[in-house]
This record gives sequence, C-alpha cells and structure tokens, in this order.
Amino acid sequence: MDPAAREFLKDLPPWFDQLGSFKRHHITYCLPVVEPYIKESLLNGMTLETLFAKHSIRDVDILHIDTEGADYSILRQLNLNTLKPRVILFEHKHLTHEEAEASVRFLSAHYSLYRLQGDTLAVPPSADVLLQAAGLQPLPKPPAP
Repeated sequence: MDPAAREFLKDLPPWFDQLGSFKRHHITYCLPVVEPYIKESLLNGMTLETLFAKHSIRDVDILHIDTEGADYSILRQLNLNTLKPRVILFEHKHLTHEEAEASVRFLSAHYSLYRLQGDTLAVPPSADVLLQAAGLQPLPKPPAP
C-alpha cells in the first residue's frame, strides 16, 4: 500500500496498510477508497513442502493461514500422511463456498473442525471435550465420498 494514502485519506483504520492479497478485490472489498493506492508486487513463492524442507521443519504444532482468499490453495498442499500439524487455524471468510467445503472435506478425516467467526479451527478429536465445555460445537463430518 502506498504510504501516501494516509496523507490523502484521513479516516483510514490503523490496519489499512496491513492489507495484502493475491486478489485485488479482497482489498477493495474491505476498503474501497484505497484502490488508487494499492501497490502490486511480484513475489517469489514456494510450496509448503519446499518451505518446510528449506527450514528443516519436520513437526508443526500450530499452522495459522491467513492469506485473504488463498487459504485453501495453501491448505491443500499439506500431506497429512507425512506432516500433520497438531492444530490448524485458517481464514475461511474469503473462500468461495466450494473452497470452504473442500477444506472441510480435506481436514475432517483427521481433525474436529470449529467455526470461529471468519476462521476455522482444526484440532485433534481429543480436544473436543475442552472446546465443547467452552460452548463451541464442532462442524458435522461431511458424508464419505
């Protein structure tokens, strides 16, 4: 985001310059007035597998994905047979209906899933007692294909 936006748009929230997405409309949906100040950048990307290998990551306690609409694209890269994070939190509010459903199908064989406003929490079924005691209810398991 161009810092000049702060000079010309006086009522911006403090987090305006933290918005980023692979999809421009996710930014303009949140703050339409910043459209002229959006800066596009070409980024080098890598798969989760490459990232984990590069940093010798063999075990993950918490995987938190918040990529403004690219969450399922990242989530589906996980090979849950070789690396299964203990807890996964990802933002579903910017996913298409199909991507949100696919993410539930992808994770439900290994995790209990809970909706927390715009996020989905995936935990081992052994955590259900604690979360349900806190008043949360898991998503129903999707039917087997």
